[in-house]
Amino acid sequence: RQYLAKTLRFLLKNDETIISNLPSTARLTLTEQVKQRRYVLHLLYANTIKRGANMSMTGGTVTRNTEIEIIEELLPLNDIELELRLPRKIKRVMLEPQDEEIHFSHHENVYSIKLKSFICHQMVVLHWQQP
Repeated sequence: RQYLAKTLRFLLKNDETIISNLPSTARLTLTEQVKQRRYVLHLLYANTIKRGANMSMTGGTVTRNTEIEIIEELLPLNDIELELRLPRKIKRVMLEPQDEEIHFSHHENVYSIKLKSFICHQMVVLHWQQP
């Protein structure tokens, strides 16, 4: 995985849309909602644990081994740092559904956001200025 990440950074020539300090098992999804003039960033993380032995699952003529991953407890992720390279000028950043405005900084088109903590899922809404 480490080689894949380095290769992608090389190919993107340090022009990634999002850079974060989240673990590799976390997921980030950025969508643009033009009518609402905003971006919505979803952060998702659940630590899974493998339980039991491999199970053989058979369906018709297909047989495959599948490991079971279970979420036993949801642990918080703390001190999250995000950098987003966006083409639009952002005027405010909100945590949703908390309806809480958060501080951000920017240099040119790169926006830096820090989150204290989240558990499982957090939406970050970035409202842009009307052109």
